[in-house]
Amino acid sequence: MTFNLTLYMLFAGHSHRRDLTASDLTWQEVISKCQVKLIRIPLVYDEDENEDSTSYAIRAQSKLGEYCYELSVIEDLDDGRVHEEEGRGPPRPFEDVQKAGIRFRIPIHQVTRF
Repeated sequence: MTFNLTLYMLFAGHSHRRDLTASDLTWQEVISKCQVKLIRIPLVYDEDENEDSTSYAIRAQSKLGEYCYELSVIEDLDDGRVHEEEGRGPPRPFEDVQKAGIRFRIPIHQVTRF
């Protein structure tokens, strides 16, 4: 399932007080239109790469059910605004987005609140 969202960043660095209120925070729009998907990724362990091929195959079978989640974010430049190319060249299609801009993934364990 894909969600169309506007992405904002929240800044609390301008305030030097310990007890922050909503009025102490600053919001900034980062991406005006993006597609966000929740995707499941199989886990890869660093120690697996150093093992010989036979033991790696056996261990991999025991790890088939282990996975994590990530948010896949793709900027959609077809948002009615003017965008500068900034050395990236013209926008190209990527997955379901015809004019894709910035693309990144956020591991779900790094998300603290929505």
